[in-house]
Amino acid sequence: DAMEVRQGAGSSLIIIAELLNKEEVYEHILKIVLHMAHDDSDDQKITALPLLGDLAPIVGSAVCKNYLSADLHALSQDNSFRVRKATVQYFGPICEQLGNVDAEECLLPIFLSLCNDSIWSVRKGCVESFVDVSSSISSESRVKLIPIMENFLNDSSRWVRNTAYEILGPFISSLDSSQITSDFLKYFTSIPHLSSAEADADCTNHCAFNFPAVVLTVGKERWNELNDTYNILCRKTFKSRKTLACSIHEIASVLGKELTEKYLLNSIEFFLKDIDDIRQGIIKNLWKILKVFNEKLRIEYISILWELASESDVNWRFRLLLSQQLDEILYLYGKKIIKQQIIPLIFQLCQDRMADVRYAAVYPIADAINILMDPVKDTEDKPDTNTTTTSTTGDGNDGDEESKEKDNDDNNKNEENNDDDTEEGNLECITKKIQTIYKGRTYSKRLLYIRIADSCFNRIDTELFNKIFLNDLLNYANDKIFNVRFCLARFIDKNLYENEKYNDNQALLKAIEILKNDEEDVEIKRFFMTTGEIDEWVKFQKQERHKKESLQRQNQQQMNGGMNGGMGNDDDNKGNGQRSGHQQTKSKDSDLDSTDSSLYSSSDSDGNDDDIGDDEDGDDSDSDDDDGTTDKLKSVAAGLESINDNLTNNKLQDMDIKTIGTNELSEEMLKNQTDATNLDYMQQGLIHQDTPYKLNIPKELAEEDEEEQKKKEANNTGNYGLPVEPKEDDDTNEDQEQAKQSEELEQEEQDIVMKDDEENNNTENTDKDNTDNTENNTDDKEENVSIENMDNADTEQEKEKENADSNGNVENNEAEQASTTEDKE
Repeated sequence: DAMEVRQGAGSSLIIIAELLNKEEVYEHILKIVLHMAHDDSDDQKITALPLLGDLAPIVGSAVCKNYLSADLHALSQDNSFRVRKATVQYFGPICEQLGNVDAEECLLPIFLSLCNDSIWSVRKGCVESFVDVSSSISSESRVKLIPIMENFLNDSSRWVRNTAYEILGPFISSLDSSQITSDFLKYFTSIPHLSSAEADADCTNHCAFNFPAVVLTVGKERWNELNDTYNILCRKTFKSRKTLACSIHEIASVLGKELTEKYLLNSIEFFLKDIDDIRQGIIKNLWKILKVFNEKLRIEYISILWELASESDVNWRFRLLLSQQLDEILYLYGKKIIKQQIIPLIFQLCQDRMADVRYAAVYPIADAINILMDPVKDTEDKPDTNTTTTSTTGDGNDGDEESKEKDNDDNNKNEENNDDDTEEGNLECITKKIQTIYKGRTYSKRLLYIRIADSCFNRIDTELFNKIFLNDLLNYANDKIFNVRFCLARFIDKNLYENEKYNDNQALLKAIEILKNDEEDVEIKRFFMTTGEIDEWVKFQKQERHKKESLQRQNQQQMNGGMNGGMGNDDDNKGNGQRSGHQQTKSKDSDLDSTDSSLYSSSDSDGNDDDIGDDEDGDDSDSDDDDGTTDKLKSVAAGLESINDNLTNNKLQDMDIKTIGTNELSEEMLKNQTDATNLDYMQQGLIHQDTPYKLNIPKELAEEDEEEQKKKEANNTGNYGLPVEPKEDDDTNEDQEQAKQSEELEQEEQDIVMKDDEENNNTENTDKDNTDNTENNTDDKEENVSIENMDNADTEQEKEKENADSNGNVENNEAEQASTTEDKE
């Protein structure tokens, strides 16, 4: 409608204003908006108000103070409540531009007057702008807003109360802790206890969402006023539980170690055992919660880490969230716990089934190396956690107990051998596991090794990197898997190829040379060769491929020529004779009843093969210079020539010209077909010009068929020895039809007589004055009756004639059947 059009145009106007300087905005944009604000139409004013709010940060504080605040004052006193409601909703942006002093002087009195408006929608608009206005004035002036908020919380309109409870938390967070009384704070803590008549249930979700801000504002000293409400919200609704699970780390950071361990541990454990959507909220920030705990509690929570690392594949994203936090979790523990628990946890996630989990777990390895090599890091023994960690490992790796026991054995050995915390001893727990990945049988582990090296490069000492990774890494240049070589080439190009520290490294130069000469794929070469060198190599490979293909074709052609050489040296007549003999031999294996075996046979092309072989032999010297086009043309020409020979050298030359295009057989064909002693002809099959519809059957076969038919008739049997059903008597059927026709004729005559009698009776009862006319009419009717009688008589004669003809046809059919029987006998 028109309002939507104006809103769309207003949005475009603001975008244009952002592209112009202030003078152009004043001249071309602001004038349009102010004219609309001063218009008599309410719709124009309502459209102008959001534009004033959007233009406020563009035009600056001076224009807002001199022009926009005066327009807001005028619009706030408009007779239309719709205009007053729209006016109060855009106080916030203008107050923000005016500053504390000007906002309190110019707009705060107008806002306070609108808060007492008689229309509930205007008051609801004031509640929606309450936080913006409170943030734009000084903290001393905000105290004036607290009684107004209490009025809104007890307003007669349900919509005003709901909106007030929803923004109560943000309003409290805009105040100082000293300004918030216990009675006013109870409005917030009582929200979960409100009945449906007082406020909507959605207010509880807003309370949970704003709870961390309220805790931050009032401070941990007043937690006892909020604790009961927090416990209720933790078990209230799904939305409230999820909100608090995502924000519990913020509350823990405000409360500190003691209050967190005293009041929040139950909620943390509850959320960790809740449904997956809620667990995800707390697992996402688990390292921040562990950071608040003391050392002993952190160690106890290692069991939670192992449980998350052993989640099912359905919840693989929990393992991903854990992998993404391990670089932060590492710095929360001492070296001993890192070697015994965190590093095995990292490498277990490095071998996860999900690639995202593996690649995320690679990143903290460099941090682990730096921590173990850092002499400043606290190396004092932490509290004994052997019992805890052993049970943790057992609980955290369901279905993988053997690998856990092996990790524990490795950890115990490391603990025994590394009590002196030497560099070699500290790194051994990592280097062993890295070597296991390096020697992996699957190519995915070798790709993982390259990712680990890439993650550690530039994050650990260069000499240490060379010692742990470089030589093993360069050995992958000879890997049989293309992806492994490609990833290695990409790593070298990114980190080592132009690095001055590795310019004289012979092992690196050798690996680069191997990758540069990789023949499997050009993508590896692109890392170490220029575009021109790549183009030359591609061209060379194309030429070599063409040579190989040409050599293969030449060898194939020579083989074909050798096979057909002995068959192409005779003259044409001999060649035709060979084709005829070949056709006879092949026809023995084909269907003897096929009517197309001789005309469309492909066996007559042997002579043509000789010709093709001769042509190919003549072109052997030029076969290396073409791209295969000449060979294709030769093959097509040879095929056409073969078809031509099939048509010219086939049986057409022996056919009778008079019988071509007809179904008649020539005299020679008739003779061959009837001559049973001509074995050569019988082996060739049926020779014909067109498919014959009638064959010349020998007399001997016809006599045998007649004798067999007589036997069937004598035994009253038909085909396959089945009895023949007796036929109905034709004479009886003919008599019945004649009797039916005679009855129909008699009925028609009776109808005519009855009609005549009725007409005579009508003529006798007419008036005397009309005697002449009656007589004339009677004569006419008599004439008509006579005509009808004559027509009926003719009809009867025609029907009798048809009956006679039908009887004659029946007799003729009987006579024909009798003559046919005599002929057969």
